[in-house]
Amino acid sequence: MTQALGDAMVTLKIDLQAGFSGDRVQVLVDGETILEADEVSTDYSIGHAASAETEVEPGSHQVEIRVPAKQVSESVSVTVEGPVFVGVSLDDGRLEVRVSEQPFIYL
Repeated sequence: MTQALGDAMVTLKIDLQAGFSGDRVQVLVDGETILEADEVSTDYSIGHAASAETEVEPGSHQVEIRVPAKQVSESVSVTVEGPVFVGVSLDDGRLEVRVSEQPFIYL
């Protein structure tokens, strides 16, 4: 992701949340890997497994999450004008994605 002079970059954060149990997970933004981790597991006391963030230019961006061993992936288009937070859970063999302008809270 390149930045033109004078363009303000914006934070795009992806939180892996419920349902992960020793999984290998890949997170890509616009085809660029921002997280590749083995043994990702949810801490159910707070509902969080892992996070990744990147700075992007305002506009539309493609976020892809892959769990290769479970043959599961999901790709969503996210419009970013200010900070954006993407929450991802693994439930019954499907990835569920939520997009928010507010950060997710973990206790």
